[in-house]
Amino acid sequence: MEVIAKDLDDTSALAKKIASLVKKGDVITLNGTLGTGKTTFARYFINFFFDNEQEVVSPSFNILQIYCPDNSPEIWHYDLYRLKSSDEMTELGIEEALDKGITLIEWPEKAKELLPESTIDIFFSYSPIENERVLKISAPDDIVKKIRISDE
Repeated sequence: MEVIAKDLDDTSALAKKIASLVKKGDVITLNGTLGTGKTTFARYFINFFFDNEQEVVSPSFNILQIYCPDNSPEIWHYDLYRLKSSDEMTELGIEEALDKGITLIEWPEKAKELLPESTIDIFFSYSPIENERVLKISAPDDIVKKIRISDE
């Protein structure tokens, strides 16, 4: 499925819609080149679960940030840009994240073999139109159907 995000409001709406559909154990990968909106999407997604806005930054230096909303599972936000191999994912608690949280992963290429088949993959790219982004979503059919219904 492909979605055009014409502005930040569209990105916010899509992130919140997907956040409303996920549950403990779900994984969302955020793929794309620098500056295409992965961390912006993550910010809207994570803040969906909080009453007060959280500061959400790219965890590229720390590699992992964990957010603990009151009424939902923990959200494990990874940025794997600096990892050398998937072996490092074990040290970063990927098994625990997959078991007890909702997992967001930027630059997921190094962890693909560790992720469940039901992973929601979002591919971000630039549009020819300034400030627009093209988001290609690969997800289980039930998730895609729910996203489509809300867009019609």
